[in-house]
Amino acid sequence: MGISPTWKPDMTVSEEEMRMRLRYLDLSDVILKVSLPLAQRGLGWSEERAKKVADTYRGFLFVCWKYPLNEQIPTLDVDQFWHTHIIFTEQYQKDCMNLFGTFLHHRPDFKSNLVSPEWWKTAFDIRYVPKYATFNIASAPKVVDFLTSIIPVGTVVDVGCGTGRISHALAEKGYSVTGVDYSTFMIQESLKGPGTFIQGDMRDFTLPTPVTAALSIFSSFGYFDDKEDDQKVLANVYRNLTSGGLFVLDLRPRLSDDEWRFIRHDDFMGRYRQYSLEEITDNLHNVGFSVKDVYGNYDKSLYTVHSPRMILIAQK
Repeated sequence: MGISPTWKPDMTVSEEEMRMRLRYLDLSDVILKVSLPLAQRGLGWSEERAKKVADTYRGFLFVCWKYPLNEQIPTLDVDQFWHTHIIFTEQYQKDCMNLFGTFLHHRPDFKSNLVSPEWWKTAFDIRYVPKYATFNIASAPKVVDFLTSIIPVGTVVDVGCGTGRISHALAEKGYSVTGVDYSTFMIQESLKGPGTFIQGDMRDFTLPTPVTAALSIFSSFGYFDDKEDDQKVLANVYRNLTSGGLFVLDLRPRLSDDEWRFIRHDDFMGRYRQYSLEEITDNLHNVGFSVKDVYGNYDKSLYTVHSPRMILIAQK
């Protein structure tokens, strides 16, 4: 469901008055936020798309007000816009009170019903590349510079390697790289460059010999429906490392109390579990890792609650 069943807005105003309130609702900060690039924690929308969704969002809010007893499920675009509006906490609360005289609660659980628990088995095919390749291509040189400053030249496993962009770059710099990905399509793409690539499940793949470093880049962690499977991934990475081996785990910071962060394509939705720094640190410790450093971006800036990334450097 999109809204709380306890939603009781002020119904004493006329429809004309409510339409006027919504027409003058200032959503400029939300429009600017969703128009930012993915690398800056936006949604990468064009300004035209953002303004169009803002108008649709106003219409959704009107329907929520007019039919308070009915379940209202927003479109995926409207839901993402709504979620971004909520990030501006004080402004969102003020807007709700000015519009409705009460707070409109967002319930994220309805989206979980739209996502298959094993969405990741079919998602990473030819549909995925046009959507995210631009971000990954633009970020790759910075990521490679970051990794080479952290990891000595040696043997590396790239867990969830995708098309192999990072693996290829490391191989060209003298690293002996093995990429692992569940997607057959991604493995076929990765084989176009240097390195060794195998199709496998990150929970239970086994390398011929342990490696000196492991990578999980671009939020390639937390896809499984069961949290225990995330722990299996961490334990399996630990098992495939040599003593003293390093693990670079690159995540997006947790932005809300919602368990899931959603990935939207034109024809399907996916999700990955959000972790706080404290929780993921505990999970790493529980399988034997010690966390050495935490960075907030690929420039090696220290992690803060405002950082765009949460990159943990753990050691076996």
